[in-house]
Order: sequence, then structure tokens, then C-alpha cells
Amino acid sequence: MTAPVLNTESADGAKIAMTAPVLQDREGAGNMIFVLPEGLTPLTAPVPTDARVSLTTIPPRRVAVVRYSGFLTQRASTEEARLRDWLARKGLRATGPAEIAGYNPPWTLPPYRRNEVLIPVERD
Repeated sequence: MTAPVLNTESADGAKIAMTAPVLQDREGAGNMIFVLPEGLTPLTAPVPTDARVSLTTIPPRRVAVVRYSGFLTQRASTEEARLRDWLARKGLRATGPAEIAGYNPPWTLPPYRRNEVLIPVERD
């Protein structure tokens, strides 16, 4: 992820501010997910100008999360292992791959950065 993220006006004049979190998958597919701001849906958001960008809805889900500071990917594997261990101790079953979420621009000092590992789990 790079920052700043620059906004330009779309054909209809709509602007979208940078959003947080930005999610990345842990499977190595290189997918990045930007969360639309409240009030926008895939139907009401500006149409992407790049064919590699798509707008979709992620259905509600239950996730287990662990929060950590520092660089986004530096401790992600360690924190994912710690979260998976916690899931096992609690008897919870993961239902999908882990994702990492970053909330801060790169100029935020590492100790003050908010990052998370999210793992979807079975609902009760």
C-alpha cells in the first residue's frame, strides 16, 4: 500500500476519501481490499476506471482478530500463528484464510501503527 492515496474526480464528480482498514490476503494472491466509506455501496460508488478493480460485497461474517503494532507484514505470520493457537484452545474452527488489515499511512511511526490479523470462524 502506498500513501498518500490521491483522489481525482470521477466522471460524475464523486470523490472518495482514503478508507481504513485496507485488507490483504495471506494466501499470496496479492489481493488488496479497500473498504468503501459508510453510505456507499457497489451500486452507488464511482465506477472504477481500471478493469483490474472490481466492486463487490463481502457478506457479514464472524472473525477472530489479533491486533499488533509495527510494520504490517513484519509480524503477521507470528501473530497469525498466535491467533490460530488461541482458536484451537477455544475450540473454534477457521472457515477461510487469514487476512491482514492495516489502518495507518506509512509515515506513522511503527510503535503507533494499528494492524490486525483476521481469521473467519464458524458461527455459533
